[in-house]
Amino acid sequence: MSSIFLNAMERLNAVSPYSEGLSFKGMLKKWDDFVYVKQSGFRCCRRLDDRLFFDVLLRYLSTFPPLTRYENFQHGSRPALGTVHKITVAKNSRIHAHGDYHGDLPSLIKNMRFLQSVGILDFDFKVTENALVVCLGDYVHRGPESKKILCLLMQLRLENPDRAFLLRGNHEETELANSWMHPQDEMYHLFSSSELLWGFLPAKEMIELFYRSLLLALYAGVEKNGKMEYIQFSHGLFPIYYDLHNFLEQNQVNEETVYQENNLSKRILDLASQTDDPVRQKAAIKLKRVFDAIAFNLATQPGCANSFLWADCDQNAKTQKYWEKNRGLILSEKICKAYFDLVSGNNNLVVIVKAHRHIYERSPHGKVHTLPASSLNDLSYLISADSPKISDWKVDLIKIPFGIKIAVTAKRMTLFIG
Repeated sequence: MSSIFLNAMERLNAVSPYSEGLSFKGMLKKWDDFVYVKQSGFRCCRRLDDRLFFDVLLRYLSTFPPLTRYENFQHGSRPALGTVHKITVAKNSRIHAHGDYHGDLPSLIKNMRFLQSVGILDFDFKVTENALVVCLGDYVHRGPESKKILCLLMQLRLENPDRAFLLRGNHEETELANSWMHPQDEMYHLFSSSELLWGFLPAKEMIELFYRSLLLALYAGVEKNGKMEYIQFSHGLFPIYYDLHNFLEQNQVNEETVYQENNLSKRILDLASQTDDPVRQKAAIKLKRVFDAIAFNLATQPGCANSFLWADCDQNAKTQKYWEKNRGLILSEKICKAYFDLVSGNNNLVVIVKAHRHIYERSPHGKVHTLPASSLNDLSYLISADSPKISDWKVDLIKIPFGIKIAVTAKRMTLFIG
């Protein structure tokens, strides 16, 4: 453990936290006093005390420690990108997935109220039985209320450790703070190199610890005839070099650390030369072509090498162009399907629900679904896991119009897999 993390835990154990006894419900009620101004957006509510924020942060890190995501950042010569997690979804469960909040506190509050109205959250904002809440990353920057967003979401996860999941987005990087921080954001001063908490804890490093504790992806699976089908929730897509196959096949393993690699896995390279399985051979050749095309970008832009955070599915992407500045990896649905074919075996990956690209898009065959940022178009998914086959799951596209607290169902569909 780093001295920073150990000192933080000492601080938590030595004094009575400012956040002791405070609940998600209490926080939300305290801050639910925003006022919409049609011309200029919403006015910030009361300032969040740094002491409260960092007490919640310390409690969060003591429950969900960064471990290998931060402490063992290097594994030989391979940087650790973060951790992926796997769960089994109970029959007739409901899953709410939301994209980028970007410091938009009113959006978060309205979505929590909506989840309460449909029974995903109870009166005390606890996630109900057979329900899941998945946040797809990019909680900070652009809007003025990043710190309150993080505080509420950390508290939500603390109160619902097995039913609320926080994923990491590409904006959960301390290096991006100066580039994307809203000028009125309460977190702005925390990224000053001279800012110390209680005189000895550097704020920036503590926030980086939190970012490193977030999941890269959540795989939610359903069992049918002894086999599992998985839906991937993530901010972006997947690193081409990450061979998900072994993790999906190991039913007793629920978490894995992902490392950056300098080539495709031996298993996939072997499949590219085998002729007895033409479908997988063709898929492996496609992936090798993509990897060869982006190898230079992976080496020269390490910040964008983590395609769980930096990636989009774009049907209009040029055939030979798989990389864009400020977007990262760009893949068509055909390439995504090739990856699905390669990593699937007894257990299958069938669909991805993601964010990152600030538009709503459902790929032609339903393999990849993209949810937009709330500040642009407040849309989210309410997924009903009412079938042992993920492709038959029903999806409500939920829309909360700007300035209105009541959500509406914009569209109902299935996660069709063609």
